[in-house]
Parts: sequence; structure tokens; C-alpha cells
Amino acid sequence: MQASGIDQLLHFISIPESNGNPDAYWGKIRTEHKPPKRLTEMSVQEVLAWQDSIDPLYMSEASGEYQFMEDTLRGLWREAGVQLDDLFDERTQRALALALLKRRGLEDYLAGQLSAEQFAQNLSKEWASLPAITRDRAGRPAQGQSYYAGDGLNKAHVTIAATMEAVNAVRATTPIVTMPAPAVPELPRELVDLMEECEGQGSKTDLFNRAIQYLSTGGAFTLMSQLNQLDWRIVVAGIAAASLVFAVAVYTRRSRGRKAEKAAAARYRLEALGQA
Repeated sequence: MQASGIDQLLHFISIPESNGNPDAYWGKIRTEHKPPKRLTEMSVQEVLAWQDSIDPLYMSEASGEYQFMEDTLRGLWREAGVQLDDLFDERTQRALALALLKRRGLEDYLAGQLSAEQFAQNLSKEWASLPAITRDRAGRPAQGQSYYAGDGLNKAHVTIAATMEAVNAVRATTPIVTMPAPAVPELPRELVDLMEECEGQGSKTDLFNRAIQYLSTGGAFTLMSQLNQLDWRIVVAGIAAASLVFAVAVYTRRSRGRKAEKAAAARYRLEALGQA
């Protein structure tokens, strides 16, 4: 059975990183600091504890088929749906690597929202053995060097052409699933009537009073019961617009109240002057 494009990409990444060895770790770790047993026989928690113990001593504690650094692994296992007591075996390492692909834009790439070049560039920032596609970290044009070229630790071990071939194979062999647009529920008739009146020449005070009455008699609950069917961006935009209208209505009403009070005070002063 032919492997999927994603599995082919993961295999492509694992070869320059570890020669496909799930028990691999950075080669310059001294014998006394090596893991107590094979990495695939250790739990994720044990691997993290071992990496933590050697972290101050070495430039790298990269471990496993995809050479996970401690800081990466510590923030990744939950995201990958992995438990700390799971074995750090090939299955777990694949789940962790897949989570990294998603971090770097796999789903956007499959949806056509990210170019193959940008996705490959993102991958070069995650796995230093892959070449930069556009520019390296220092801003130099990509000519086959690692994104981290010049740091005294990392080099690219595959070509740009080979990397792009592996990345393009993912989209070619992975079915793209598009989600249908969410159905927008019909708004309550009472609210539609109010909105139509707002477009006319009706009294703002009258509309304000009717809106308050509508909300106080349970209309808000009717509307809120339908919000969970709406896209959250529509909901946020709607709430913002409603808040603005409400604020304007309140300001208008208060402003008219203040004007009425001033007018009454002026009439009182005039009457007082007339009686003097």
C-alpha cells in the first residue's frame, strides 16, 4: 500500500534528521550522559526528564526520529494528543511530528491558503537539516543552506529541489475537504421590523423604547438561542454593531433630557426676572 503524501513528507524529514532512527539523539553527548535505555522504551515524561538533565551541558538535546528539542517537546505533547506516560515510540513520535507540521501551516497549505514555497520555508525553521527556500535567518538568499546556517551547529542535508518535490507530493495525494458555509438562521420578525423602522424616519426615542421592551420580554433569549448557529465572526460583528446603536440611542435620549432640563431652567429664570 502506497504511503500518503504526509507520511512521505515525514519520512523525507526523518532521513536527514536521524536517518529514520526513532532512538537517535545528538551524537556529541558523552557516554555518561546518554539515556539510560533506548528512547523508544522510555515514556515521554522520562525523555523530558533526561533532556532536562543534560540541557545545561550541551548545545543540543535533540531526540528521536524527528529530533525533538526539549523546549519543543515540552510544549507539544498535549497539542499532539499524547500523554506523558505514553511510550516515546514510533507511533508517538509520528503524532508529535504531525502536530509540528500543523504548527507550520499544513492545514492552510492543504486548503490552498499557503503556498508550497512558504510551507517549505516554514518547515526549514522547524527542522534545520532542511534548506531555507527563500532566505535564511540572516536574510541571505536561499542557495541550499540551512535556515540556521552559520550558527556552528546546523547544516542542510537535502536540496531545495528535493524538499519542494516532497512538499508538492503532500497536496497531490491528500484529498482537500472544504467545509460548507454555515447556515445563517432567520432573525426574529420583531427584530426585523425594528431594523426596517430604523431605516425610515421613525422617532429614535420610540424605537429605543420598543427595543428595550422587546429585549425585556424575552426577545433577547430568542435571539441568543440562535447565535450558536452563526459563525463567531458574524456574532462578534453583530454584538459590536448592536452595542454601538444602543450607545447612540442612550446618548441621544440623555442629550435630549439635558436639553429639556436646560430649557426648563431658562424659562424659570425668565419668569423669575419678569416677576422681579
